[in-house]
Amino acid sequence: KNVLSSSDPLTTVHHGSRLVGLCSVGGEGKELKWIHAVGIKTVTEMTKEELLKGVNSAVPNPYVSVEPSKAFDASKAAALQQMDVEQYRWAGRGVNNNAGQKRAREEEEVKESDVLFFNGRNKDLRKVLTEDRILERFKTWNITSVSLPNDKDFGFLEFQSVKDASKCLKETMGGAEIGGTFIGLRYGKSSSKKGNKNLTEKDCPDSEVLFYTLDRSVTDVDAASETVRLFAEKLLEDAINGDGASDERITSESEPALKVNKKHVTGKGFGFLKFASHAAAAMAVAGATGSTDGGLFSDNSVKGSLFWSNSAFEEKEDDITGLNFQRVHYPADSRTDCWFCLASDSCEKHLIVDVGEGAYVARAKGGVNGGHCIIVPVEHTGGGGIVGNARDEVEVYVKKLREHFAKSGQDIVVFERNIGTKGGYHPHVQCIPVKKGTKVDTTFNGAVRRLGIRIKEIQNGGVGVKTIVDGSDYFYFECQVGSEAKRYVYVREADDRGGRVPIQFGREVCCVAMGCPEKAHWKSCVETPEEERTVTNKFRGEFSEEGGKKP
Repeated sequence: KNVLSSSDPLTTVHHGSRLVGLCSVGGEGKELKWIHAVGIKTVTEMTKEELLKGVNSAVPNPYVSVEPSKAFDASKAAALQQMDVEQYRWAGRGVNNNAGQKRAREEEEVKESDVLFFNGRNKDLRKVLTEDRILERFKTWNITSVSLPNDKDFGFLEFQSVKDASKCLKETMGGAEIGGTFIGLRYGKSSSKKGNKNLTEKDCPDSEVLFYTLDRSVTDVDAASETVRLFAEKLLEDAINGDGASDERITSESEPALKVNKKHVTGKGFGFLKFASHAAAAMAVAGATGSTDGGLFSDNSVKGSLFWSNSAFEEKEDDITGLNFQRVHYPADSRTDCWFCLASDSCEKHLIVDVGEGAYVARAKGGVNGGHCIIVPVEHTGGGGIVGNARDEVEVYVKKLREHFAKSGQDIVVFERNIGTKGGYHPHVQCIPVKKGTKVDTTFNGAVRRLGIRIKEIQNGGVGVKTIVDGSDYFYFECQVGSEAKRYVYVREADDRGGRVPIQFGREVCCVAMGCPEKAHWKSCVETPEEERTVTNKFRGEFSEEGGKKP
């Protein structure tokens, strides 16, 4: 122990230590080695009681000067006795105590923070400091998230409030053990200084928007975001239906007040949920997190955090958030002959629904939904679009499909891309059923402006596609706006310097409008052969009863 004065107990600092001297031993050429093992527990890992505990066998430190001119100031010793344990741990670091003073200044700057900084990841040889274990260890103090920077020896813990973080720091006395690994804690930079502080209901008294973040363990963030939206809707539906005594369940489809919209950027693990009212948002966040101020939530298939937001959530005409034209690259298909020619070995005939004289209907492989169909002319013209009697028969099939899906409250989106590709092209028309009221037209026009495509609206409803295109490459798109059909066409000209129409453009527009941008590529939706046969047989039976001919 360091004895500074034998007369004043305040100047005696009880801090047990061992002095280890290192020097060369043995002579040159002698096979003599000395090994000394020392069990060291660093100051940062000691509790307050251990720091202030005396050692009975300790003797005065022979290296402390007791000359009056060099004696340690008694007032400093007294202050050291009263010093907060966190300050004490850092006070002795650095040359001439500069590091300790700097640390104290930094801690003073970040006082009253909802974030705690922790170190000790370099000692985590068994890799026990995982996000899940850390969350479990600090759940008592309402921890909301953990940040583990790559290749760093430190991390950050974020809590619901400054009060929770302060309580955690005080009750753990600045340190905690997780799976045998000790981490030191201190205040970190508050998230509010970075502009992304978790907002409470008090901060957003009139907001109808919640901000969600997905857990780092989530791999498919696009699908998980839709799961979060459906989870929020179900919470509202369960709340409004109570004990379920009524025979008819009220859902978001029948009650607009229960509807939840989402704003999500493809590939990102966060987004916004828009509710019909502040009360609905409060009901959802309370049901998900157990608090109207928000926190962590966990559903059967997804988990994350949910808090309030003051962000604007305007459904602008050109708002096509989620429409990502950076393609997902799938392996090239090995088939080299035409998929759509009935005589081809590559034609998957089990998907065919109905066959006419010059065209046939089939379910699309990897369709957006079970009703996604393609109408294909039997003859492979190799270019120039669908012509002759085949065009008339295609129009008849489109009408039949529209009538078929109208019975289940659905409109259909019709599009045709007749622009030559490298491997040749068999013209066909795609028909995707969507729920009535889906804002396909808004999404389509926003995407057109974004890509700079020179598309024109067909004002005359009596004019057919073949009259307009006249053998040129073209893209045709048709959707419903209320009871009115909106029709658009792009005709490629020799001097056309505008944007090109991507191969998956029509499908991407539909997927974004339907809230499932992750289905923009057909390979992400492929069913098993058994599923394809089951769904096709059911659809074929329904369609044939309405006037089709079985193939």
